Amino acid sequence: MATAPVVPDLALVADEIQPVMRVMRARGWFVGCLYNQETDEHPQLYFTHQLKAGDAYRLAHEVRQVLTTRGPNSCFCERGRGYLRVTMRFRGERR
Repeated sequence: MATAPVVPDLALVADEIQPVMRVMRARGWFVGCLYNQETDEHPQLYFTHQLKAGDAYRLAHEVRQVLTTRGPNSCFCERGRGYLRVTMRFRGERR
């Protein structure tokens, strides 16, 4: 078993906060903080830092589950007129 600490940092919009926190807390993740930095951005982004140590593959799947919980625009940050979208893929997974 590959044991590792995993510390995902997530950017969320307001309506994603509760679903993400619910999933992370239910799986035993430590929620380090939840904050925002800017007051005049649209959409308003909130940032959270989580922490959990354990089997690296299981934790990676838990993080992936959080990303899919968030919907089609998961992990987006506004950049100019478009969005930068981040996706995770696991070895052997097909599109």
